[in-house]
Amino acid sequence: MMDVSRSAASMKNSIFLFTDIEGSTTLWEKFPERMRGALAQHDLILRRTIEARNGRVFKTVGDSFFAVFPAAGDAVAAAADLQHRLLAEPWTEVGESLRVRIAIHAGPAESRDGDYFGPTLNRLARIIASAHGGQIVLSKAVVDLLGSRLRATAKLIDLGEHRLRDLVRPEHIFQYIERGLREDFPLLRSLSAFAHNLPGQLTSFIGRETEVAEIKHLISRTRLLTLTGSGGNGKTRLALQTAAEMVDHFANGVWFVDMAAVLDSTLIATTVATTLRLREQPGQTMMEALIAFLRGKRLLLIFDNCEQIVSACAVLAEKLLKACPELHILATSREALAVAGETTWRVPSLPVPPAQPLDSFEKLAEIPSVRLFVDRATSVVPDFQLTAGNAPAVAKICRRLDGIPLAIELAAARVKMISPEEIALRLNDRFRLLTGGSRTALPRHQTLRAAIDWSYHLLGGIEGVLFRRLSLFYGSFSLEAAESVYEGPDQDSMDVLDSVSRLVDKSLLIREQSEGTPRYHMLETIREYAFDRLRDSGEVAVVQKRFLNFFLKLGQAADKELSGPAQGKWLERLDAEQENFRAALTWNVQESQFRTAQLQLALALSRFWLVRGNWEEGLTCLLRVISPDCVRQFDRSWALNSCGNFACQLGRYDEATRHYEGSLAIRRELGDQRGIAATLNNLGNVYLHQGDYETAEPLFSEALSLLRKLGYEPGIAPCLNNLASVRVQRRDYAGAEKNANEALEIFKKVGNDLGVAASLAELGKLAMSQKEIDRARSCFEESLALSRDLDEKVGIIGSLQSLGQLMMTQNNYESARALYQESLSLASEVAAVPYVTTAMDALEALNQAQPGDAAEATRH
Repeated sequence: MMDVSRSAASMKNSIFLFTDIEGSTTLWEKFPERMRGALAQHDLILRRTIEARNGRVFKTVGDSFFAVFPAAGDAVAAAADLQHRLLAEPWTEVGESLRVRIAIHAGPAESRDGDYFGPTLNRLARIIASAHGGQIVLSKAVVDLLGSRLRATAKLIDLGEHRLRDLVRPEHIFQYIERGLREDFPLLRSLSAFAHNLPGQLTSFIGRETEVAEIKHLISRTRLLTLTGSGGNGKTRLALQTAAEMVDHFANGVWFVDMAAVLDSTLIATTVATTLRLREQPGQTMMEALIAFLRGKRLLLIFDNCEQIVSACAVLAEKLLKACPELHILATSREALAVAGETTWRVPSLPVPPAQPLDSFEKLAEIPSVRLFVDRATSVVPDFQLTAGNAPAVAKICRRLDGIPLAIELAAARVKMISPEEIALRLNDRFRLLTGGSRTALPRHQTLRAAIDWSYHLLGGIEGVLFRRLSLFYGSFSLEAAESVYEGPDQDSMDVLDSVSRLVDKSLLIREQSEGTPRYHMLETIREYAFDRLRDSGEVAVVQKRFLNFFLKLGQAADKELSGPAQGKWLERLDAEQENFRAALTWNVQESQFRTAQLQLALALSRFWLVRGNWEEGLTCLLRVISPDCVRQFDRSWALNSCGNFACQLGRYDEATRHYEGSLAIRRELGDQRGIAATLNNLGNVYLHQGDYETAEPLFSEALSLLRKLGYEPGIAPCLNNLASVRVQRRDYAGAEKNANEALEIFKKVGNDLGVAASLAELGKLAMSQKEIDRARSCFEESLALSRDLDEKVGIIGSLQSLGQLMMTQNNYESARALYQESLSLASEVAAVPYVTTAMDALEALNQAQPGDAAEATRH
């Protein structure tokens, strides 16, 4: 296993120098051709000067240089030399000097593959962003290392402490000057230089770089932008970070107004005025005073936590924006303000690790939700590290908490008491576990439950009922499904539509992007909270019955269509509902009517599970829901037949035979002729798979005879296919051709593309047996295309292996190996043991036929 712990040996103190050309974008616009030569000369000067002072350029990005030095004196001397040489250069190509800003900082950094990483470099990037072209700025850490070792003509100007974007701790910055260098510069571009009341942040801002960039772009295009999202999703922090990065865009400042404590909506204008230090003037209302002050000013107001007085916030925002053309408002709320001209932007959760383990530690450590957990855990346990031992647990925590920043921060705080592994185990009781947030935070941000309580208590009557009941949906769901769990005597479908819409607006539901029917889902954390509320209401049993009845009707409707022309559409619909089917089938409700409905649902899904390769799931589910004391014999025979189908695909032939024989006995007793024929056909398949053609053929023939008497074409065609397969093995090619073609015509007639694919596969095997290579390839490829289109696992695997066999007969070992390798991967995924064995035997034969890299291919 890879050791993913950070090596302390790779962390050391170094002196770093960053450079950047101020206004380079403008120069490129003015002189697109000549800037190439100027930049080449700039690069040569920087590289030579840095190296002459014992520095090493470890990276360049655009026109920026990043260098490391062994001593502070060397770095400062290099900076001074650079500015002198840049000033002396004529720069005739661009008609003016290149204004290069230089910043120097010292601290620990991680060295990896010739590059450096860590907070020291992040801080230096913010320091240089605050400087101006031609200026040299040093951090206090560098000044302390310099001591009194300055050039005789040099001096330091103390620029004071500055709050820099995205940095928790302010930075004490100095300007280095000497004879021949410019001394007078504007104020540094730090938060301290602009009018604002943004609260200082005590924790670092993690991730969200893309989100900040998008929000900044939106603010430049709209005058009212509302950030929406569920509780604890980081709306406020994201708004503050974005505002901090835009303070220089608003000449009259950026002002933060917290609406959380405003309980009386009539005081909202007063709250904003107080933030701006305005007083009510004689003869003016507070609103009039506010408009008079803001009119003509380019200013950004942040309205935070608008949801409890959303209507009042909407009225205020609309009045101010109409009267003050230079004003911009950035609001945070769990629902939109619904004002004309408003742009809403839903704050997403932080990206979480995938379910499958990543192939490198660096990839896991850079995922924003993991970074947040590690950062907050380090704040309570300073020596906490992400290691090989705890990384899987941290990844699981972040996934199960849906990337919700508040939830992750509360989980990380528990590291001072229990390990990440224990935290992950206790997340089934997450609302008791995730408490103990900052005492100074808003009460609703001190526990995860409180954060969601805040949203729940703002819901109306129908919204609250529907919110609770929708917690039964483990996967996504349609509006029709939502209506089914809300059923009531006075139900109006528009009430459900409006309520779902409002739950989406309030960020308690998420609308999924899709081309077809809209679907919705809850984050798992929200869903668990809603289910707790459903349990408290005493409605669980009645809503479960409605839920099960809805999906039973859906499953039974689908089962009737899966052999016809609409099978593709219905397979996709069932795919979307798999998590909900699983939920309904695992509820442990002892009521006999409920258990019967679960069995009927499992039976209705049997064909779907068979197509999708969910054989183990189908077998396990059916055996669990069959209860001899409450199951009709007809249903029991159907269930045993389906169990036989799944066991046969899994290669458990003895078990399959036992299930089929049990089904056949019941069906003979009931006189169910169609059922008898189906089970005989399936039983024949068991022997066909094992190569016992003498036993298989009479079973297929008996089934076919019964079905022809009944005139049941959808059942006749599979029997014909199976007989064709037997006759190919017995070299009765004429009989096989007749059977397979008749089956193909029937499948086409009823619109069963899965059946068409199966018939084409049989015709391909027949052609291959007769050495009709082109015809065989055409049949197999067409069969494979149809099976892929419908994602029918057995058809895909079988066609791949048939094509592989065909390639082997042509000595095309490379193509054969690729086909068998793909089939092996898919067969292993669905536990299709017979196909796995076939693929491995074929690959071994290929290794012997063409040794070398074949053995390596087989191992993967």
